[in-house]
Amino acid sequence: MEKKRPKGSKQIRQEKRGGKLFWGYHVWLRQADGSRKQVRDFSFNTKEEAKEALRVVQTAGWKTRYGLIVKKTNFPIPLIQAIVHSPNNHVIKLAEVWDQISMTKSQSR
Repeated sequence: MEKKRPKGSKQIRQEKRGGKLFWGYHVWLRQADGSRKQVRDFSFNTKEEAKEALRVVQTAGWKTRYGLIVKKTNFPIPLIQAIVHSPNNHVIKLAEVWDQISMTKSQSR
């Protein structure tokens, strides 16, 4: 009985392209919509170059491919909320700044 090679052991291998031996990779990457995409590139002179290129391809955008997109919760705070949630000494300063802004806007019109 013949032994099977381990799954994924031939991702990086050497193939003959145009009569010359080149190192490269052949993998399937999951896309953001859940489908899979085949990626092949056999244009490297050394095995280390092929490994590095495969690592870059696999890590680029891996969060979106596997649906791990983190939503940003950093929304701009309206001025009213800033006044309500700040200590009293800041409320007065914000009110003064607001008055100055509104005065410069009315003067420029």
